[in-house]
Amino acid sequence: NMIVNKYNKLSNNFVPKKLEKIKKGTKGEYYLSKEAKDAFHKLCEASIKDNMGISVSSAYRSYDEQEEIYNYYLEASGIKYADSIAARPGFSEHQTGLAVDLVSLNSTFFIYSIKGTLIFLPLSVASPICTIT
Repeated sequence: NMIVNKYNKLSNNFVPKKLEKIKKGTKGEYYLSKEAKDAFHKLCEASIKDNMGISVSSAYRSYDEQEEIYNYYLEASGIKYADSIAARPGFSEHQTGLAVDLVSLNSTFFIYSIKGTLIFLPLSVASPICTIT
């Protein structure tokens, strides 16, 4: 078991043992742990059946990649904004290989998760990118 959040840091060199390429819901090259990838593929298939296509915008990120993202927001907009939009390096669930950011393919809804329950909102109410873990 592992807990990663703003209070529980992963080591800088932590890399999940078995990362697998996501084969559905993306044209890019993204990786997740096997269990997360399999769950995402099921979610992707269900979204297609319900005419609510989704696509991956981000998945596994190394410590260095997360550092680059965080530092970009830090330099562009300051610490308060950076902390509100991106996890600090070592504190991101993406480094575990268990988190994936999604976007809507039909741009009419926003997806987010509360304790494993998917919530769909009109884009007029929310931002178009979310994290499902």
